[in-house]
Amino acid sequence: MEKELPIPKCFDRPGEAAERLTEMFVEIGQARDTRLNPPPAQRAVFRKLHGVAHGWLERHADVPEHWRVGFFAHERLKAWMRFSSDTGPTDPDLGSMCGIGIKLFGVPGENALGEHGETADLIMQNIDRFFLNTAKTMVEFTYAGVVQKDYDAYLAKHPDINDVLNAMSAPRGSCLTNSYWAILPFHLGEQVVKYRLVPQTAPEDVPDDANDYLRIDLTNRLAKREYRFTLEIQLRTNPETMPLDEANAVWPEAESPFVPVATLVIPQQRIDAPGQADYGQNLSFNIWRVPPANRPNDQSTIAVVRRTVYAAGAAMRQRANGQLTGDPSEPRAAEADPLERDNCIVQAVIYPAIGVARVGSSDDYFYGGPEVTDPAPLPPGSYRDKDKRLKRQAARFRIYGVNARGEIVRELTGKEPGAKIEWTVQLANQKSAWYGFQLALDIPEANYAPPTTLRNPSVADRTSLAINPKPQVLKGAKARAKKFEGQFVDMPVYLGEAMTDAEQRLTVLGGKGVSASINGSAAITFANNEGWYDDVSDGPVTAKVTLNGEEIQVIPAWVVVAPPNYGPQRKSVRTMWD
Repeated sequence: MEKELPIPKCFDRPGEAAERLTEMFVEIGQARDTRLNPPPAQRAVFRKLHGVAHGWLERHADVPEHWRVGFFAHERLKAWMRFSSDTGPTDPDLGSMCGIGIKLFGVPGENALGEHGETADLIMQNIDRFFLNTAKTMVEFTYAGVVQKDYDAYLAKHPDINDVLNAMSAPRGSCLTNSYWAILPFHLGEQVVKYRLVPQTAPEDVPDDANDYLRIDLTNRLAKREYRFTLEIQLRTNPETMPLDEANAVWPEAESPFVPVATLVIPQQRIDAPGQADYGQNLSFNIWRVPPANRPNDQSTIAVVRRTVYAAGAAMRQRANGQLTGDPSEPRAAEADPLERDNCIVQAVIYPAIGVARVGSSDDYFYGGPEVTDPAPLPPGSYRDKDKRLKRQAARFRIYGVNARGEIVRELTGKEPGAKIEWTVQLANQKSAWYGFQLALDIPEANYAPPTTLRNPSVADRTSLAINPKPQVLKGAKARAKKFEGQFVDMPVYLGEAMTDAEQRLTVLGGKGVSASINGSAAITFANNEGWYDDVSDGPVTAKVTLNGEEIQVIPAWVVVAPPNYGPQRKSVRTMWD
């Protein structure tokens, strides 16, 4: 085991922690990343953006007068929030620590940074403690990683720090259902407090496996409704159990419970609106950018060094990106209320874009295929009929009206006054007239494979090998089933049928799982058997939609009739993370 070498004395002088951390975080780490990576330049920490949202902070009416100081002197303040993770911009969300930066507008005067401005900042993370206790240990830890490039060795010698880091990386289900802590002590007039932000929506810590699942979740949630958090304070009532310079210490709630003082409201909105993410990325946050009455306690050495390090990091990033340094005096204008969006339908889309039906041997029974990502299992026996024959899986299609921005306005059905729908569907099976299956053509091995030949090469009339039933047109509600019947050479082949329901939604059924040979030859391989056919198929799904006497454009879809799914609740590989 190598001998642990101390930090050289010239690098660890008392009172120089802020300078050394600025050097390592900003002048070495952030500068290196800015030089080596494509623009824009990133932050030193919490680099991965999940989304930027606007809202407001409302002080509660019952807040005592002596707490109404600094930004709490205002009943309501506009706010912009940046949700992020302390990981690289392209790293996966799973296992990253989440944070929220809140910039409050309408707080005039000189702040604790010495700036004259109109804003106040809150910076919070999704765990109730920091992983290091003082600025000195912060220097030691950062030196081990940035200079000695060996975080693992340091953590092996400090398992307590490693335990907190592991807790920080616990999976989180949504930025909007996390609790957040400011972790450091702050003044509230003559008192000292800690802050906590608690969601008013129950936590849903069931992470997705997508690389950017937190951004996707945040975007989808805020597109549907508003979310609220309660801002709480915890008073320092016992100096013995509530230290000021131990950032990894949790003040006991049994001695001083958190008290609600304000509500953070995030209204329904499109966080993917043009320019919104860029606006949030350009903002800088500093825990000292608050009125003096709300300043961090200067006995916390972590708080003291953050003042310098955060300011230096923001200045470097803004200079590298050609941005004006400093803080905005006015918030970016929020977009119009999404509830007042354009409801003029200019186009229709068929959903799903690709519908999957499946063959089955049952003559009279079928079941509806899944229409959501994770459907609930069907009751036992749902997949077979009374004779134990496999039911066919139906593909159902709907039509939605969209506005000029491509946003869904509503589903269009036959029950809507002035709406007429005429479906056209075609199924075909042309495999036997095409080239034989050899291997996937999008893999490197395809470059060296021998040329692929046509199936059934002895058949001169290639069109006789293609099973091409005529398209079927269905009008109105409860249109009776129309069959797709073609032939393979001179053999009649049934590929399925289509019908509509009472809402004029389309249902497509495939074949009955039939495969056969026209000449009695044996099947000797899993594919490319001469003279054989089956009744899987695929084809286009289109529609003519008339709304209030006007025909509108319809984006078509496709239907695929596949083999049976013998494990309907088993998930197949969906992403590279699987």
